[in-house]
Amino acid sequence: MDGSQGTPIVVSEGFRHIFWLKAPGDHVKAGESVASMEAGKGTTFVAAPVEGTLGDIVVPTGSTTKSNEPIGFILP
Repeated sequence: MDGSQGTPIVVSEGFRHIFWLKAPGDHVKAGESVASMEAGKGTTFVAAPVEGTLGDIVVPTGSTTKSNEPIGFILP
């Protein structure tokens, strides 16, 4: 990534059935939950790594994620 998409939102392990709590264009604060994901042990919330505006969503609602890959981006 060259930085033009913003700060990536990355999860450290793969999850299934992502559900976005925020939409592109929504302002988010660092640490605010932007998505939830189902895992074998229940639901996990994904926090924004920085304050900004939710940009591109790479993994749409209902999809499965892979570990250490961006699921979306936060724009400054």
